[in-house]
Order: sequence, then structure tokens, then C-alpha cells
Amino acid sequence: MLNQQTQEISPALELFAVIRAGWAFEAIATAARLQIADHLKEQPLSLSALAEKTRLHPDMLFRFLRALCALNIFRQRSDQTYELTDLSEFLCTDVPWSFVPIFEYLTHASHRNSWECLGKSIQTGRSGFQLAHGKEAFEKWKEDTREGEVFSKAMNAFSLQEAYGILWSFDFSGFLKVCDLGGGLGDLLCTLLGFHQNMQGILLDLEAVIQKAAEREEIQRLGSRCELKSGNLFESIPQHCDIYLMKNILHDWDDAQCKKALFGIRSALGKKGVLLVIDIILPEVTVQHEGLLMDLEMMVMTAGGKERTEKEFRQLFQAADLQLKKIYNTPFICSIMEVVSVDPA
Repeated sequence: MLNQQTQEISPALELFAVIRAGWAFEAIATAARLQIADHLKEQPLSLSALAEKTRLHPDMLFRFLRALCALNIFRQRSDQTYELTDLSEFLCTDVPWSFVPIFEYLTHASHRNSWECLGKSIQTGRSGFQLAHGKEAFEKWKEDTREGEVFSKAMNAFSLQEAYGILWSFDFSGFLKVCDLGGGLGDLLCTLLGFHQNMQGILLDLEAVIQKAAEREEIQRLGSRCELKSGNLFESIPQHCDIYLMKNILHDWDDAQCKKALFGIRSALGKKGVLLVIDIILPEVTVQHEGLLMDLEMMVMTAGGKERTEKEFRQLFQAADLQLKKIYNTPFICSIMEVVSVDPA
């Protein structure tokens, strides 16, 4: 009887763990928004000192920190002061690897409102963002540049987390000129050029994004080695580069738009150029995989965007006279697909 009850309780506990994960996300996102990690960066602080610095209610702050310590976000020392852990170092705002922009994007009203329309999206086939805001995300962000900047900073933070894993996983040493297509504020490109001093780079993105990128010290330090180009990868691709990068680009678009972009890139590649498509590759069969939840993010936030299987990627490449040469795994969820032109012979 006891074994039978245990078997019945176990699935309930598993489902409740999912609910707790949602609470944990909200707590960590709140810590990021309140910038608590910034106040603990220099030295551990007592509850009263931290409450005074942050202007937060002491009792509420104690309960909040207690929960976050249980999640290993902060640590309470034997002298009752609080300090950072390896996890909360990513919640500091002034470090290059900060997750704060990611949490800001995921908790932004436009993102939350879009996810609230998930059910309607499944019913209608339209994106949650379009249902919530009356237009698609990229269209809205052209008009609301502040909201678009929240998105750009979050994507840049993702890129920086993944950049070193990409450099470790693929050998860039034989290339002299690289173009990052839709490269945002340039973190991936800056990291790549920093490692390869003989390499030149081009950063291509929309005009509003390029204007922000031009203000960054990391870009300015590269000088003439990094050329900034305003443009749309569906309309114009810079020529004469050895290698082109597309990181987390194709998953934003439906198959028709992907093929259009790939046709343009095919013309720029010539016979010897290389395209690296850096994206999640879904398993061909349904198994536990982090990319499946990211696919729901694409369903909610884009007009036809989705994560794809290797077979689906190969079909896209083939339609544009390209072929998938090799796949490289990275330490992160994304993979690197080395793509080349189909040999006309």
C-alpha cells in the first residue's frame, strides 16, 4: 500500500518541482532587478547594512535572501553577513558576463504579455507577440527603439556567454576576414578579433543597432580592424569575406525567409567561402532536450521562427545550393554547422 501511494505521489512532486522552478526564476530575476549583487561585490554585508544600502524592508529582505541562499545564489556566512557565490557574480551589472540584461528582457512587459498569449497562439497559428501587441516583434522594435535595445542587450549577453565556447570548438586560425551577419552589438565578433590579431571583421546589423555598437569601447579599440555596416541580411551581404557567421539568426524566421537569406549568402560565399550557422539542433525524435522549450520561445516571439532538426537544416541549405559539411558541438546548447557552397562540378 505504501509503495502504491509513493508511486502516486512521485509524479505530483515532479510537477510541483516545475512550479518551484518558476518561483525560483522570479526570485532571481528580482535580485537582478534590485541589483543586490552589486552591493555585495566589494565585501560581505550584514542584513541591516544591505537593507540600508538598497533601501529595502529588512524583514522582507531577510526572507528573500534566505530563499536565495537556499538556491545558492547568495551565501550567509558564520558572522551572519551575506556574500556572493559563483552564481551571483553573474548578477553584477558591471561585469562583461552579466546575466542582468537577459533577466531584464525575459521579465519585460512585452515578453510577459506575449507568453500570456501562448494559448491563443496555439489556437490561431499567430505569434504570441503579434497577438499581444498587434504587430511582430522586429517591426515593433524598429518603432520602439528603447524596447528594441532591451532585446539587443539580452542577445548580446547570450552571445558573450557562448563566444568562448564557439572559439574553443572551431578553428578560426586559417581565416583573415570574417563577417558577423546580424551580429548585434558585436560581442562575438570582438571576442573573435581579440583572439586572432591578424583577422579583419565586418559587423552587419540594422542601423539602430549599429549606431549603438559604434559607441562601445570594445568596438572602438579595434579601430580599422572592425568595419560597421548598416544593412539587412535579406537584402545585401558584404562581399569578399573568408567566413560568415550567423548566430541565432535562422531560428527567428520561417523557411521561406531563411532560404531568401541563404541565397544571398550563397552568392557572397563563392567557391571557397565558409558559412558558420550557430544554432540549436533539435533531436529527430522527441526526447528531453533544452531546445524544445526554446522552440516555444520562438513560437511566442517570432512570426514563423522555430528551432530545427539537422534534417530540416540540411533541407534549407540544399534549397540554397549549400551543403552542411560538418557539425561541431559546443559547451552550450548551440552547435556550429560548417556550411559551404555546393561544388558545381
